[in-house]
Amino acid sequence: MIRFIACDIDGTMLQNGDTAVPERLLANIRKLVDRGIVFAPASGRQYPTMKRMFGDVANELMYICENGALVVYKGKVLSESIMDRETVMDIVDDILSMPACEVLLSGRDISYIKPKTEAYFRRIHDRIKNNICLPNDFRKLNDDFIKVAACDTSGVVNSKDHFMEKWSDKVQTVVSGELYMDFTNKGVNKGNALLTVLDRLGISTDDAMAFGDSYNDAEMLKAVKYSYAMADAETAVKKCAAYTTENVSSILERIIRGDFDE
Repeated sequence: MIRFIACDIDGTMLQNGDTAVPERLLANIRKLVDRGIVFAPASGRQYPTMKRMFGDVANELMYICENGALVVYKGKVLSESIMDRETVMDIVDDILSMPACEVLLSGRDISYIKPKTEAYFRRIHDRIKNNICLPNDFRKLNDDFIKVAACDTSGVVNSKDHFMEKWSDKVQTVVSGELYMDFTNKGVNKGNALLTVLDRLGISTDDAMAFGDSYNDAEMLKAVKYSYAMADAETAVKKCAAYTTENVSSILERIIRGDFDE
């Protein structure tokens, strides 16, 4: 019996340029939660931004945020992985030194950015709708940091080798979309966060489901019995999942109707 569902947002819940969770999907999430199933949006996004996306069901969801660096359930922090401050600042400096790259530094509730272009500011403030702060000096910030992201506006394919070679031996380094490279503590990923909360809730991986489309979903897809990669995901991501699907709602509706074949 499905008791827990984790679902990526960008490229999975949000498709074809969507900036808001479709009403059909929100309605399905509500029905699942009302049946006692734990539903967990799982994203590289910050917690406040994620919570604002889910309307009247928002307070009843679990949020696997910042690629697993922060997990919040019904307003309570279940886990948080704070990075070494000096390592963070060195990564920030490296990102800013790359002409096409913008930085996104994550505290628990605030994203710190230093936009090189108006377009990047609008992307984070208007489109993604993060809580943001624009510091003059990152090193003077009084906060704990759980993730750093590089946004390569020319495409992360152009900088990923540089970042991987320089940082992958020190921190978790993963491509999280066409533009983004994310940096967290070693061992931090959506899969490990998922396994931790399943253990805490006493739910078997055989009773859990996950959806994703990108490399930062790989561990999550491998972690549970019922895993779905999106049909347009790269082949390497699809290999991490048991199944593929065109959209999330079609699978959720099978569970709601009672015709999901377990």
